[in-house]
Amino acid sequence: MKNNYIKFDYNINIPIDFNYDISDISILLGNILDNSIEAVNKLPIKKRYISFFMEYKNKTLFITIKNKFNGRIIKDNNNNNILTSKKDCNKHGLGLLSIKNIVNKYFGEFNVDIKENVFIIKILLFEIN
Repeated sequence: MKNNYIKFDYNINIPIDFNYDISDISILLGNILDNSIEAVNKLPIKKRYISFFMEYKNKTLFITIKNKFNGRIIKDNNNNNILTSKKDCNKHGLGLLSIKNIVNKYFGEFNVDIKENVFIIKILLFEIN
């Protein structure tokens, strides 16, 4: 992010140990951060901004990421899913599906909201034992 002149604000409040598979959390965070970085890199440098929040409370992991974007979103006509804007859609566009699969594994919630060229993802994961 530093090399791409992206302003990055974050607030992370999680314990060292919790009952989530670290590979699931890595895939989830990798996908949402990668998508955010890709979106803001399409903007002029002065508008590049990502806000990241992660907190663990009451056996629940809360994650929110907000980023500015150019306002263009491609959705499929059948079920309104967000599609990749990359040319080779057979090799890309699996990130949101991976996120949804992980959220389902933890009986969580996944919400995407768009407000005035700001893309907002909110994720809740519940601990499973």
